[in-house]
Amino acid sequence: MIDAWKMTGRSTPGQLCAGTVSLAVVFAVAVSQMAWRSTGEPVPPVLLPVAIVTALVVSIPLVAVFVAAVFAMKRSNEELSLAKEREVRRSGELAVARDALADLNRELEYRVARRTKAMKAALDRAERASTAKSTFLANMSHELRTPLNGIVGYAELVTTRDTLGVGMSPEKIDEYVATILSSGRHLNAMVSDLLDLSRIEFNEYDLNRERVDINDVVRGVVKEMAPVTQARDQRVEVVASRDLPRLDSDYRAIRQIFANLLSNALKYSDAGQTVTVAATVDGRVMRLSVSDRGIGMSQDDLKRATQPFAKFSDAHISTGQSIGLGLSIVKRLCVLLGGSFTLSSAPDAGTDALVTLPLAKTMTTPVGGDTELALAG
Repeated sequence: MIDAWKMTGRSTPGQLCAGTVSLAVVFAVAVSQMAWRSTGEPVPPVLLPVAIVTALVVSIPLVAVFVAAVFAMKRSNEELSLAKEREVRRSGELAVARDALADLNRELEYRVARRTKAMKAALDRAERASTAKSTFLANMSHELRTPLNGIVGYAELVTTRDTLGVGMSPEKIDEYVATILSSGRHLNAMVSDLLDLSRIEFNEYDLNRERVDINDVVRGVVKEMAPVTQARDQRVEVVASRDLPRLDSDYRAIRQIFANLLSNALKYSDAGQTVTVAATVDGRVMRLSVSDRGIGMSQDDLKRATQPFAKFSDAHISTGQSIGLGLSIVKRLCVLLGGSFTLSSAPDAGTDALVTLPLAKTMTTPVGGDTELALAG
């Protein structure tokens, strides 16, 4: 079927009028001739012009009205189509704007949430720093006062003995002087630990890379600890091959790590017990372990073992002359040297400390106290 509306849309008003009038004329001539023939009379010659003129007179006004109406409808339809297209475009633009607004709203909510989280984290850090500062000052005021009181007190007794009229034997004076010396060394050790921890935390711990023989380190520290082991009838068993490769590392840092671990192991082991030290090579790392079968520690204490000034729940652990910085320094030095520090422990079952150090040159920059490592002590 021919789409008349499309044909109309492709025609001009003049073409549509001419075509419609032509159809009307043809139709009028055909009908008049058929009607005349139906009477049985011959068609007169004048009938054709009369029919054409009559058709023109009658059809032209009607066709003009018809064509005007058709093209008015056409314009209305086109305007309606354009209006619908504009509405569709506006709806699309509105949808895009709505989606953009939703995206912007989500982005704003994300940024607000992120900023809020960052502000909360900063506030938490500030509160922790404030708490740490208060804890530090409280611990230091107590820890420093104890040896200072001993130094000042015994020094006053010795220096004022004549004024007070108190007679002192040379043995008693030697005892007081030994106590003053012990307290002074303890105070010096605490200050040294604080300075070391401070240098590590502020990236000021200078590493001096050199060829380090781990056997020399172990022998030196064990010899230094000999007075302690002899006084408590303890024994240090060393399991290490003589031909271990040398480490490309910092001698002072490695010695401090091992000295702290061995000192802890002896301190928290009972008299007569043995502490085992082992050094082995595993691939590209050296493993240095210090194991004791002393009092050990609980899992809660294990989690806090490397925090500065950590205080343990076991009264036995708390009796040593220490401000709780040894393992904190060990952990940070291990990371500083590119290695790791792991520890396992259980109450009354002892503690196993393991230090791994790379054989290659992988020492790193200093790290702060937030490094996560599993430790015990």
